[in-house]
Amino acid sequence: NYMNSKERVLFSQEAFNWGTPYGTEPIKQIYTYEGLLNMYLSHDISSEDFLAYLEENLTEAIPFLPETQDTWGRLTKGAASMILLRVHLMQKDFVKAKAVAKSVYEMGKEGGGSTYELMKDYSKIFSIDNQRNSELILAIPCDGTKDYSPNQWYCAAMPGDYHHISTAAKGSNSHRMRWAFYDTYEKGDKRLNTIVAEYVNNKGKKVKRGDKNLENGALPFKYDQDPPTQGNFAKNDIPVFRYAEEILGYAEAINETEGVTDLAIHLVNLIRSRAGLSNIEEINGGEKVASPEAFREAILEERGHELYGEGVRHMDLVRMGKFVEYGKRG
Repeated sequence: NYMNSKERVLFSQEAFNWGTPYGTEPIKQIYTYEGLLNMYLSHDISSEDFLAYLEENLTEAIPFLPETQDTWGRLTKGAASMILLRVHLMQKDFVKAKAVAKSVYEMGKEGGGSTYELMKDYSKIFSIDNQRNSELILAIPCDGTKDYSPNQWYCAAMPGDYHHISTAAKGSNSHRMRWAFYDTYEKGDKRLNTIVAEYVNNKGKKVKRGDKNLENGALPFKYDQDPPTQGNFAKNDIPVFRYAEEILGYAEAINETEGVTDLAIHLVNLIRSRAGLSNIEEINGGEKVASPEAFREAILEERGHELYGEGVRHMDLVRMGKFVEYGKRG
């Protein structure tokens, strides 16, 4: 039934978020409600069995969920399918991942459906003026108060000397995008418009790369400013799943099962085109699509550029065996 399905999906999402980076022990400590925590998790289990358990929960729940949200922020088939897609990718079961990704892709305009659609302007996805847009498969509604899911990301990245429309906004100067990663963006990538590499501070002084507040990296603001921000609480809704993530996941699953195909290249180019970039097969004589291995690396890079600050980088690097290598890059 619908309510039980929602519970199972919510548990699966939270369990995946905790269990993927930290193992199952935190889940056993947090969830004790018998209807959600199967006794299967009451003892140590392998990561393979853990993911299989989540797969079972999600597969059984999805048919009972609606395709569209009756209230903003509610679970749908698309949202639950996105969790399942992440599970299959972490399982490296790319056959199942491809099937799930295809089903969600076909819900969107680019895949012939009408439920989702890529926004034309990347920055508008995260704008305070464009909430509830068609690219968001699931988002956390924020009202800017401490009592109900405030979005604190912008102010967490904001230095104390950065100008904000709201005089009540307070930056904690914590989030940074490492310069080594920032430098992997191609020149002219429109997604760079959501990242600040230099600025004029509130005393009129230009702050450049390497100066105080920009020693370790750029400011990954992602969102725009919410004018009535109080402290570090803003109202920008927080994306949980976006149609763009699904498209790149679909491309990855195709590459891992069929190799570099025209469809997989097309899917990546949908994302690159919006960013104002050339087709991926045109880069350096086609080197990024020369083999499944090269294309896998290109998809990982594209996911990093597109989905920064959205909670997928750790699992992407672990899944592709790059976590230690990329960590050493700084």
